[in-house]
Amino acid sequence: CRAAFPTISTPASLTSPAMDVRGTEAPLLLWEQILDVESDAGYDIAWVEVSTEGGGYTNYSTVWEKGGTCSDWEMIEVDLSSYGGEKIKLRFSFDSTDDYNNDTAGWFIDNVWVTGQ
Repeated sequence: CRAAFPTISTPASLTSPAMDVRGTEAPLLLWEQILDVESDAGYDIAWVEVSTEGGGYTNYSTVWEKGGTCSDWEMIEVDLSSYGGEKIKLRFSFDSTDDYNNDTAGWFIDNVWVTGQ
């Protein structure tokens, strides 16, 4: 069953509190997701960015991006080794990019954690 959502462009983001990964070798970001969006990878983009305390948490760099649909829960792993020794914030963002075919459920994110050695 699908709900009747308006077909408008819907950008949104969720930013984490600061996390200290300074004592972590090879930090790894993990989360589970369902990405129920348009099947054409050119639309409905989900991405994750990282910002550091050294940059005042103002500049974000993309570390993961995906378009297209995954209708079952999947585990995502992103290597954050280049941010070892830093305090970081994570930002999960989504944009439908247009006003068409936006009647899907969207992006579900669960069980987000950062781990390392």
